[in-house]
Amino acid sequence: MNILHVIVELSKAAGTSVFCGEIANGLVAVGHGETIAVARLDKNDIYPLDSRVRLISIDSVLSDVHMKDWSLVHIHGLWTPVLHKVAKWVCRNGIPLVWSPHGMLTPWAFRFKWWKKMPAWWLYQKRDLAKADLLHATAQSEAAGFRRVGLSNKIIIVPLGVTTGKALSVEYSSRRGRVTL
Repeated sequence: MNILHVIVELSKAAGTSVFCGEIANGLVAVGHGETIAVARLDKNDIYPLDSRVRLISIDSVLSDVHMKDWSLVHIHGLWTPVLHKVAKWVCRNGIPLVWSPHGMLTPWAFRFKWWKKMPAWWLYQKRDLAKADLLHATAQSEAAGFRRVGLSNKIIIVPLGVTTGKALSVEYSSRRGRVTL
């Protein structure tokens, strides 16, 4: 399976970047094709990736050059217009979509810089999340937060930082087809 992860940046110091890098490293180790698309391609400060993980720019994804390459797209984070553009591209091309908000829908996070987030929420973010085939929560409380803001998608709860020594297997059906990880 070829999986495209999309994240604004892949900085060594950001928790979202660590998760994205670790999941890509783990999935490539069990045989998946892993690519990470970033808005800011600063190769000096990126999280260390397995040499088999490709790193590309989001602009190259949006140019439709890679349209048929992806079995699944996994978006990490919220609030930025470039992630909205990717979500529209994914839906337009009928690719299954997993979205990890990474705690950005908690009440505290929602209130922080609310003047920037509320317009995005009503203009595109809520609609984009509602179209995701699967939402990834890291705890039951985060999943409850998805419901609190009105999302009714299928949710998978997978804690961060848990290493079991074996691959996690996830299988689900979506309106765009069946996906097994």
